[in-house]
Parts: sequence; C-alpha cells; structure tokens
Amino acid sequence: MLDLLDELNKLKRGTIEIIVVDNGSSDGTVQAIKDNFQRIVLVELKKNKGAIARNEGLRIAKGKY
Repeated sequence: MLDLLDELNKLKRGTIEIIVVDNGSSDGTVQAIKDNFQRIVLVELKKNKGAIARNEGLRIAKGKY
C-alpha cells in the first residue's frame, strides 16, 4: 500500500485523470485514498476480480488510454 500512496503523491501534482480500482483489498488502501486524495476517482470492488478489474476503471475514464 505504501508504494501506491507514494506514486499517487507524485501523480497528484499533475493535471491527468487518475482512477484507482481497488480489487477488494482489506489493508486500509481504500480509506487511505479517501483521506488523502480527493481528486482521485476511486472504484471500490467488493471482491477480487483479478486482472479484469482494470476494465472497471476503463469504463469511467474520460481520456484516451
């Protein structure tokens, strides 16, 4: 989780759209993102969907990917 938060801190200074898909984690990642990154779009999945979870973020992305 700390690696993710470090990277999000670097990215939040820019103007790009940031979407994080949480794949059913239970380590406090969701709350840490909510508490520290208001501009980031967070998609919370209740259970781990594996690699296809990235599609949830792509569905709501406004830019090109």
